[in-house]
Amino acid sequence: MGNDIMSDGTIKILAVAPYERMARVMEEAAREFDDVTIDVRIGDLEKGLSEVTGLFSENYKAIVSRGGTAKMIQRAVGIPVIEVELGTADLLRALSEAHARPTRLGVVGFGNVVRKLEETSDVLPFDVDVYAVEERDELEDTLLMARGLGYESIACDTAAHKVAQGIGMATILMESGHGAVREALGRAVGLCRAGRVTMAHNDLLWKILRNQPGNLVIYSRGYGLVFSDLDDSATPVLEFLSAHVDDRSSDTLTFQRSGIVWRAKAVRVRSGEQDVVAFSLRSYRPPIPGTHTGIERANRDEVEAAVASSTFGICGGETDVHDLLEKAVASGRPIMMRGPMGSGKDQIAKLIYLASPETARPFVQVDCSLLTQRAFEFLTQSHHSPLFEGRQAIYLKSVHALTDTQWKELLAIAQITALPTRTFLIVSGNETADGLVPTSLTTIADQLHCLVLDIPPIAQVPGAVRRSTLNLVSHLADRDGITRARITPEALDLVAESSFPRNYIQLRQTINRAWALREGTDITASDMREALDREGATRFASEETPSEETGIDLMRPLADIERDVARLVLASCHGNKTECARVLGISRTTLWRLLK
Repeated sequence: MGNDIMSDGTIKILAVAPYERMARVMEEAAREFDDVTIDVRIGDLEKGLSEVTGLFSENYKAIVSRGGTAKMIQRAVGIPVIEVELGTADLLRALSEAHARPTRLGVVGFGNVVRKLEETSDVLPFDVDVYAVEERDELEDTLLMARGLGYESIACDTAAHKVAQGIGMATILMESGHGAVREALGRAVGLCRAGRVTMAHNDLLWKILRNQPGNLVIYSRGYGLVFSDLDDSATPVLEFLSAHVDDRSSDTLTFQRSGIVWRAKAVRVRSGEQDVVAFSLRSYRPPIPGTHTGIERANRDEVEAAVASSTFGICGGETDVHDLLEKAVASGRPIMMRGPMGSGKDQIAKLIYLASPETARPFVQVDCSLLTQRAFEFLTQSHHSPLFEGRQAIYLKSVHALTDTQWKELLAIAQITALPTRTFLIVSGNETADGLVPTSLTTIADQLHCLVLDIPPIAQVPGAVRRSTLNLVSHLADRDGITRARITPEALDLVAESSFPRNYIQLRQTINRAWALREGTDITASDMREALDREGATRFASEETPSEETGIDLMRPLADIERDVARLVLASCHGNKTECARVLGISRTTLWRLLK
């Protein structure tokens, strides 16, 4: 991983100890090697793995660790992991320190630690039964099973010993001694020395790579992460990339983490018998807070997950728009969707994207109802704006919420830059309360030659209210682990006969309320009547562009309503508390109090 041999000729090795005493033993043993620099970190299992992934830019050639920690590291990285073994001498020392002289001993631990004891158990003056596990969640059951077998003593590796302590079970901790640690370090050093010439050649290549603009992350299939020059604060970026190593649908990924926009270009090559994937990364952070408010980037898998978890997806709305999706994709034109609020336009836009051949492109959603002045200026003027990039799908949501000046400026940019031909463009907007189409939607559709899709209210789709209600009840029952929950026919008839001006959003809120009101397993007609009555007291943070997340029940204490409003605005500001406080017209201290 980079300068594996340091400039003074010494070898750099990372040692991850599962407990503090072993770390001291590692430091002592390292002094016996003149040409070794060893950095010791303490961390067991996930914490140990976190230590490693956060230090990939530190140029280590080998890692030394033990037990389950070594196993987890070995799965995640592409450099040698040398395990500290546990031998009979370590076992005898642990028994001596515990003043235990068993005639029958049980040993529980990770297989890569305790299996060596099986090979040497014949020379011990007592019977030894070894119970090896491969995953941490097997430890507790294995320990309880061993205790039930009536052993005089049970010895454990570090992970098993911690689990035993948690369930109040007395066990003996086996620790690797100086000899085992020194032997593991010797193997690591020997491996590094043997590859000294190769490493010197690789060192030059890593230096060249490090001097390239941007960042670089390399994975090898079967070995995991091989190289990264990201710092330890970029763990969410590594998690995203590792999930896309095998995704060949797109070589360009765009995603957003902690207010930073990342663009990753994947290069896939065959090296020997290994497939290697290198991600070249560029990042961009808005220079002024609030410039990305209302602008979200996602890739295909994130869009799929968003649809599946949405109210529209849970209700099974996709079954009603199959023909519409085919028509939209086959047209090859920009799409304009019009319809009442809450009718599923956002999810239909995502479904059109998923049904198209454009899923290799990022999906950029611009929510015009959330754009601050700064965000609109970024969108229309910055060279980082998605409007001036190619190879992506752009969804301009809630265009009706823009002012006359804003939507006309947006239309002019789309025409001048040939936005509909450079990108896969989808536009949406709400009808007015009396069913009229705003001038902005009509003009944009005409000028950009859009295919216009009029999305009907849920009540006008045959059978949609009944089907959606049944799906919502089933979803709630699954969520709460109730196997026989249902809605009575009378209650279902009440829903089907009701009006839902806010469509899917209002329907879900009504069913959620009826579910909470029920006293038995089923939602009754009485529950549904009360839920429908209470729904009249529900309003949205924005009457123009409500969403599933912005419903606010007013029949509660004022402090609870204020807290919900603050959370909604904070989410719209991508967690930026300063921007949130500015939008609400309060101080950061007051905001903090509201969010408590």
